[in-house]
Parts: sequence; structure tokens; C-alpha cells
Amino acid sequence: MGFSMRKKNIINFMILSSLLIVVISMDLSSNVTAVTSSFTENFSSTTYRDFANSDVSDWGSGEIRISYQEPSELGNYPSSGESLDVTIDGDLAYVADKYNGVMILNISNPLSPSFVGNYTPTLANRAMDVCIDGDYAFIGYRYGGVHVVDISDPYNPTQVDIYDIGDTIAWDQIEVVGNYAYVATNLGLYSMDVTNKASISVADNIANPPTGIARGLKISGNYAFVAEGNADLWVVDITNPLNLVNIGDFGPGEYSKNVFISGDLAFVSNGVYGLRIFNISNPLLPFSIGHFAGDFECVYAIGDILYGASNSYGLCVLDISDPTAPIKHTEFDTAGNAFAIEVVGDYVYLADGTNGLQILDVSNIYRYRTEGTAQSIAVFIGDAESLLKYATLVKEDTILTDTSIDYFLSADNGANWESVTPGVVHNFSNTGYILKWKAVLTTTNIDSTPLIDSIAISYTSKLRATTLTNPYNGIVTIDDTPLFEWSEITGISSYLIQIDVSDGFLTPIINETVVGFSYESSVALEPNTYHWRVAGIDSGGDVGEYSEIRIIVIQALAPEFDFISFSVLTLITLSIIFVILLKRKRS
Repeated sequence: MGFSMRKKNIINFMILSSLLIVVISMDLSSNVTAVTSSFTENFSSTTYRDFANSDVSDWGSGEIRISYQEPSELGNYPSSGESLDVTIDGDLAYVADKYNGVMILNISNPLSPSFVGNYTPTLANRAMDVCIDGDYAFIGYRYGGVHVVDISDPYNPTQVDIYDIGDTIAWDQIEVVGNYAYVATNLGLYSMDVTNKASISVADNIANPPTGIARGLKISGNYAFVAEGNADLWVVDITNPLNLVNIGDFGPGEYSKNVFISGDLAFVSNGVYGLRIFNISNPLLPFSIGHFAGDFECVYAIGDILYGASNSYGLCVLDISDPTAPIKHTEFDTAGNAFAIEVVGDYVYLADGTNGLQILDVSNIYRYRTEGTAQSIAVFIGDAESLLKYATLVKEDTILTDTSIDYFLSADNGANWESVTPGVVHNFSNTGYILKWKAVLTTTNIDSTPLIDSIAISYTSKLRATTLTNPYNGIVTIDDTPLFEWSEITGISSYLIQIDVSDGFLTPIINETVVGFSYESSVALEPNTYHWRVAGIDSGGDVGEYSEIRIIVIQALAPEFDFISFSVLTLITLSIIFVILLKRKRS
């Protein structure tokens, strides 16, 4: 067998070309490595939490669980002005609505509060605060002093008296204790004799240096605790309302706005400076014990729960079981800017600025949602040329009755999530090089939640498969040393090529490591049907994913045509035929 000179020249050229490719390829560096490694999440930090796609709680504290339910929105009564304060008395809500005076609303149906009456004096503006004492409402006006209003008939509130403190405004709080009202003003703290509601009078006044600006206040025993401008907490002895005694200022000075007293604790709302908690077991020497960053205009504490009115996010609920380290429990973003808050039973009443009175149901805030999702950001980012093939997720969790947890892995940055069985090797259907995990926690009993304490993932990546380029699949050729070619895997210089008569490649006829992107056998292949494939070899010597398998058919060459023998044979045959024909003609 042999080839024509022309064909031999072509083949020689191809051999030289492939050798040149090999020489050039030897300068390439193989710096891509497949990976076998692991990742562990114990939830002690939020480093790997995907905040945008996770709604579980306690990530960062050592375990995760389903989050509690949020407050639910009930009724709303809109304001044409700006609701700044609210006081609840039975089935009635009294809302200080700035330029609209005080609105009186029926809240017996919290889903649909209704208008009852209002108090809007002609010469006063900016109702800032309202305090109820029996059949009377004491209203503090920004410019207009203290108004006493008879509310025995809430449909027809009637002015009883006005005491104009002048230009020294009542700001946020009026408290009535016995026969005295205590009023926070720009000049400090006033005590007022209100024995005769029709003729109230100033009993004493005390200014607190350096600013004298008293804002919110609460009375506890013989002491008034005042949110005092730049001093956090101001304490005044009111044992004798006719002779108020300054105890002192306490705290770092964070422009306080309001104060709430619960037992031996004072909770001071400091606006954008957050919430500061004081121990007031000794009223003569309060001291700060805790702080929570946030935005609080006014707060209301019941037991271990604190409800905060916030300009930024409406209602914020804190767990204050440890007052030295308050923890956000939940929040609810209202439509307005919350300035004041009252809590009665399972209902929260917010003076929500231009949104008016907002009523929320908080009965379920310590009951779980039915589902929660925990999702990580990338815990492994490999090389685009090295794809994750399989992984094993191992977990430590607690599954209670009526609860469950489903686990998922993604090898392609979350484009496709694949359900996994913990402790079982998972082969990815959708390969990639960015690993993430996800868990979906569910419960059918909102008083129970499953818990996850830790997750460990072991994973292995392999070089991606190359693409075969030449010869095309199923080609039939008489070339017994064909040239095999494939595409480059970036960063890889070595490849393994296998050629065999079986597509199982158990004992390949050719099993060679090649530098470069082509291969030509030095040994002629016998006529047969062959299968071939190629895989990259990383810098660690590991063989990557194999390419698809292609088929090539090698055929035997036909014998060369012997023209001389054919001519002689033809001449002899024709001669015999001529002789036979000649004899027949003579006979």
C-alpha cells in the first residue's frame, strides 16, 4: 500500500504543523488546579449570609431558626395634618394632630377607627401632646400653653381653661399626678396646680442648665425623669410640687426626646442616636447600662418587650430581657413617620405623622412564621476552567414535631438549586465553579421551629471538558495516521488522549499525554472503527472531565491498478475471440 506523492506531501506538512503546535504549547503554563476542599458554617458570624435572600433569625448567635411573625396592620385613621401624640382611654383614642388640634376617635373596632369629635381652639396651633385625667384632657400646644378640656361628652369636647406659658412651649409630655400637672417646656419643667380645672396655675418652675429645654417626661414616685435636650436624662425631685429640686443630668448627652419608666429602668429615646437604658434604682444617681443604635422618637415597655416609635421604620420591637444588650425582635414599616406610641393589650397605637393613627396587632410577634430561608453567598469560587462535580453536605440540626428542613446546593452561583440528601454525595446536574448552599425551614405549628446549628460541605472540582474539533464525528478515511485536534482549556498545557475500538476505553489502544491541542499517532491504525476522547490534565496531575466521544472509521486502501497486466490479458482475450470467430467464418 502507498500514497501518491501529492498526498504524502500534504501529510508531511500536517505532521510538521502539529509538531510546531507542540513546540509552541510547551511554553504554556498549567496553572489551573482541580480542588478537593471543605467549608463549615457554624452561624457564629454573618460573614457568609446572603442578606438579600435570607429571612431566618439568630444568624450570628450560633444557630438559625424561622423568624417570628411581624406585627400585622389593622386600622388606620388618616390625618390631614400631622399626628404627633396619642393617648388611649377605653375605646377612645385622643390624637394630638398638630394644626388640627386633638382628634377623638372610636377604636372599639381596631380594623376601622371612626371619628367622634375634635378640639380645635381658634387662637392656638400645633397640638403636641395630650394627657387624659378622668373627664379632662390636658393638651400641650407649641404656641398656646396648656389647655384643659372637658371630654365627658367626647362628641362635644369643651374648653375649660387655658394657661398660657407664653412663648415657652410645652413640647412633648404632660403628666398629671393627683392635683398637679407636670409640663415639659422650653424653659424646663413646670408643676401646675390643677385642683380647680377651671383655674389652673403654676406652682413652681425649674430650669435645667445649660439649655433648659425639657422634652418628654415620666413621673415615678417622688421623681420626674425628663428627656432633657442635650443631657439624656434629667432627674427632678417633686416631693414638694411647690419646690422642685434639681437632682442632676445623667448620660453622655445625645439630644434626648422622650422617656419611659418601667420598674428600675428608664428608657430614653434619643432620636437618631438610638435608645439609652438607665438603671434608676437609686434616683439620685442613675447610670447608663445599655444602648441600642437606631432611630427612636418614643418608646413603650411591657415586661421584656419594648415597642419603639421610629421616624425611619415605624414600629421597632426590641427584646430587653437583658437590658444591657437589647436585641431587635421585629419591625414594621408604616406609611408615615411615627412620633408617639401607646400599647394596650395586643394592640399598638402609633401617632404616625401624616399617616394619622395607625393600629397594629402584635399578638403573634412571638409566634413563628410558617417558613424561613437561609442562603449563603459564595462559599467557594473556583476557576471557570475547573467545574464543581460533586459535593456532600453534612448538618447538625434539630427537627421538632411538625417541622422540617430541606437542603440545597448550587454549583453555578445560584442559577440552579439542586436538592441534596445530607450525608450523601451529590453529583451536580448543573456544573459551575461558584458554590452556594440554601436551607428552607418549615413548620406547621407556629409555636415551634426547627434549628440548624452547623453545616459542613466537602466538595470536589474537575477541569471542564475540552471540545473536539477535528476530525468530525463519524468520518470515514483511508488515512491510518489521522490528525486529532481539540480546543484549548485556558491555563492547561497537557492533555490525555484515548483511542480504542470500544467506547468503554477499558484498555485503550492509545493512552498518551500530549502537550498542545493536537495529536498524530506514530503507529498506523489498522482498518477498524475507533472511538476517541480527550481530557485536560491540571497542574496537580489530575485528569479532568473527558470530552464527548467521537467515532472515526479507518478503511483499507484498494490495490493499485496494474495497467500492463490488464493490457496483456485483454489482448490475449481479444486474440482468442478473433481466432474463434475466424474459424466459424471459414467453416
